[in-house]
Amino acid sequence: MGLCHLHFADLAGADLSNSCLGWITLTDANLRGADLSNAWMQEATLYGTDLTEANLTGANLKYAGYDQWTKWPAGFDLEAHDLTFVGPPAP
Repeated sequence: MGLCHLHFADLAGADLSNSCLGWITLTDANLRGADLSNAWMQEATLYGTDLTEANLTGANLKYAGYDQWTKWPAGFDLEAHDLTFVGPPAP
């Protein structure tokens, strides 16, 4: 399994549609307005990633990890994508 680390990458507005981005680390990356339609992002690390206004239509985000600082597009349904929340433990 290959891993790619793109910490703090600026991919705002990038066309990543139909890309294979499984197991990629996008910690604190800027994907604002990126086209991620039909991208395969299974088990990606999205801690602190800005996905505001990104197109996630048809994206496979199964088991992708996110935290309380991850920013999602307006109206994005987290529960419909089988994501993994990694955050502070409950008190």
